[in-house]
Amino acid sequence: MSTDVSTTMLPRPFAVPGSAREPVPSPTLADALAALAGSTDIEAGRRKTWVAAISTTAKWIGRPPGQIPASLPKLRPLITALTPVTTGRSAKTLANTKSLVKAALTHLGLHRRVRSDGAPLAPEWQALYDQLPDKRSRNGLSRFIHYASRLGVTPDHVDQQILDRFVGELEASGEVAHVAHRHRDTAVLWNRAVSTIPGWPQTMLAEPTVDRTGKRLAPGRLHPELQSDVDRYLRWASGVDFMDDDAPAKGCKKSTLRLRREQLRIAASSLVATGMLVSEITSLRDLVDPVRVRALLTKMIEGSRAEVRAFVRGVAISLVALAKWCDVDPKDLAEIKRLSGKLGTQPRGLTEKNRALLNKFEDERILQSLLGLPAKLAAEARRTQSPARRVQRMQIALFLELLLGIPLRLQNLSQLEFGKHLLRPGGPGKPMQLVFNSDEVKNDQSMIFDVPATTQLFIDEYSKHFRPFLDTGISEHLFITQGGKPKSPDSLRHGVTMAVKRHVGIHMTPHQFRHLAAKLMLDANPGAYLLVQHLLGHKNFKTTVAFYAESQARNAGRVFDEVLAELRTSKKKT
Repeated sequence: MSTDVSTTMLPRPFAVPGSAREPVPSPTLADALAALAGSTDIEAGRRKTWVAAISTTAKWIGRPPGQIPASLPKLRPLITALTPVTTGRSAKTLANTKSLVKAALTHLGLHRRVRSDGAPLAPEWQALYDQLPDKRSRNGLSRFIHYASRLGVTPDHVDQQILDRFVGELEASGEVAHVAHRHRDTAVLWNRAVSTIPGWPQTMLAEPTVDRTGKRLAPGRLHPELQSDVDRYLRWASGVDFMDDDAPAKGCKKSTLRLRREQLRIAASSLVATGMLVSEITSLRDLVDPVRVRALLTKMIEGSRAEVRAFVRGVAISLVALAKWCDVDPKDLAEIKRLSGKLGTQPRGLTEKNRALLNKFEDERILQSLLGLPAKLAAEARRTQSPARRVQRMQIALFLELLLGIPLRLQNLSQLEFGKHLLRPGGPGKPMQLVFNSDEVKNDQSMIFDVPATTQLFIDEYSKHFRPFLDTGISEHLFITQGGKPKSPDSLRHGVTMAVKRHVGIHMTPHQFRHLAAKLMLDANPGAYLLVQHLLGHKNFKTTVAFYAESQARNAGRVFDEVLAELRTSKKKT
């Protein structure tokens, strides 16, 4: 029986359903500690363990217990952010501590638990559960079935009201991150059981529509005439027909053409999201009607974050260029330019998301964990028994090593080839160079890097002991799949992002390694923007300064402190 904490703790919002009492402050971990101290029905050893877990968690979060909410929906983001790196504890210890905190809050009534508490299912529910045909059905319906069984609801009495109550309590509990998806999955799997399993209750449940952010039309769903128009426009933009009278002065790079294609697909998808039919968008001119431009930009910008707004701004700029190509009426072009201008200009400096990421590396533990990750993953790869997994893990280890040592763009690093980009001018066993021709990089300038010695060791080990397992054929690509086909940039991006998340505890994309490189260089060499420009391959020095100067006030203050300290020391000596 749970402790009655009504006199010890602040009342819970759901403690008295339908209560008209005045709103009260939400309980905190300090309230939980006080309630545990005053409880009489908890065995002393368990109480001591729970108190230690709550106190330790507060210490890890870095706030007094009285400033940390005790409701799981509010507490979840704080404890999710805790990682083995930031806490200095093993993953197992961290997971156990989180579980103990949840158990304590559940016992005190501060966490309403919806998932199974270990109690056996009622016989009629167990009989149905045993008929579920696959793991997805069992996992997807287990929580709902246990919930209904615990309430004493028989299978024949399950209805929409029971599902809605389940979803409401699931949301209040904070046990799952995406309640809307769980709601839909539960209804879909239940209805599938109704249709396919003999003896299953015949009540169908409403299947909610989940609005998935960023949903876009697949390329194959565009109207064929629109797709042909897109292909024609991008061929013109490539400059391949440079002798044509209307050819652009300079053709776009392949990476730019890919971006333009994606932007046009997103623009068309956004129009469809406003209510237009795919069959009504048959040409690029349909995308640059001012009324439609306003509608699709408004749709794209709805509730968007700062980084999404930056992308929408890019789409708007591309629509202006497209309108010129379509030779729209000058008044329409002026209106499209005006709408694009309302999105503002590209802000200077790093985005808030990138600044927040770089701030994490002020914690030396996180920085060292990332710097040591390639070696850690390589060691795991060597111990792995499966040849396929051995190669995959070593590829991610090597790619991470390259991102740290030579922080170029994903597209360039993912397409490296022996003999073309990776060269040993002095012969086998001699220092290695990384070379790009001007037409392969964004800044139109050839680039040469000396490959760091540690990175060379990674490359040599990978190419000698891991890469041959993939039946390379005649391929000279560094990163390949079975049969020698080049590994896709998306695959490498996903592998790196997941590895960093799992081992370091932060979300970091390959492109953000470039920002980290700039930070580390400028921290060690304040004001060395020229070095950063060459390291990152920026064509324009102003680009480097615009990105990173704003974040260097701290370095300037540190250098000035050193100047003052030196002057004060000199004054004392005289």
